[in-house]
Amino acid sequence: WKGWNTEMSEIWKNEKERIEDFRQYAGDIIKEEKIGVLADMGYFTLPASIGHHGKEEGDLYLHSKTVARLLEEFTRKEHLLWSRPESPRIVGLLHDLCKTEEYEKKNFMGSYYYGRNEGAVLQGHGEISVMIAQNILELTVEEMLCIRYHMGAFEGRHVWDYLQRAAGQNKNILWIMQADLIASWVLGI
Repeated sequence: WKGWNTEMSEIWKNEKERIEDFRQYAGDIIKEEKIGVLADMGYFTLPASIGHHGKEEGDLYLHSKTVARLLEEFTRKEHLLWSRPESPRIVGLLHDLCKTEEYEKKNFMGSYYYGRNEGAVLQGHGEISVMIAQNILELTVEEMLCIRYHMGAFEGRHVWDYLQRAAGQNKNILWIMQADLIASWVLGI
């Protein structure tokens, strides 16, 4: 993982470069018109967070690709089994799509702010990400569970029983949790 931060931040200087990188990395999985939908949602320009990791413009994509790459690495090294071979990329790239609805565009000072849509009818980080992802690509049950529970225990005590049952049925949930933590806490993306 050493060097990923530097490598990735140097590669993607602007939205156009990030979109082209996405095409090369995921173009065989996600159709071209859906890449445009992701761009319109701000997937390639928004930060990954505003108070923690990945605070810069474009870091949502940088974080997502980092998680996908970590999942691919875990899959190789730990011989993880997935319902389809591209699942680590899919789960990593789409796990935080809810953030496209959580952060407002830059204000006049040039920064982002948390601005949940007042008309929102859905709640839940994982649930919203799954619903948005289903509009991008048809997900397997395994992929839905991994995206839904990628926050793990950080989501709050109210989900612990559900998380435990879901992880008992699909151990890859534990790997997305680990990949997300490493990307966020270790790599700072």
